[in-house]
Amino acid sequence: MSDLYLNQEQFEMIFKNHLKIDVYSKSIESLFSIRNRGRIDYRPYYQRNYVWDSAKATYFIESVLLGTEVPPLIFFNNGVTSEVIDGRQRFETLARFLDS
Repeated sequence: MSDLYLNQEQFEMIFKNHLKIDVYSKSIESLFSIRNRGRIDYRPYYQRNYVWDSAKATYFIESVLLGTEVPPLIFFNNGVTSEVIDGRQRFETLARFLDS
């Protein structure tokens, strides 16, 4: 039974040796390019549904257009797609704005 659980050292070793973290800025134009758009899954099964009302979405778009700082989007690249693991509401709001 003890083989099912990792101790603290084993857990830390997995994260240190097997995760690669890249931090970079990307323009909205680049993020939503035709090439990238097909690779980004902003609705993975573990994400909650889109819940922002039009007032909140409008306020966010206004903030982006004014150039204010917005929280980052966090992705997980699984080798095939990049999953939005934090920022679905922001990502989908931008996608909806750009689509209509």
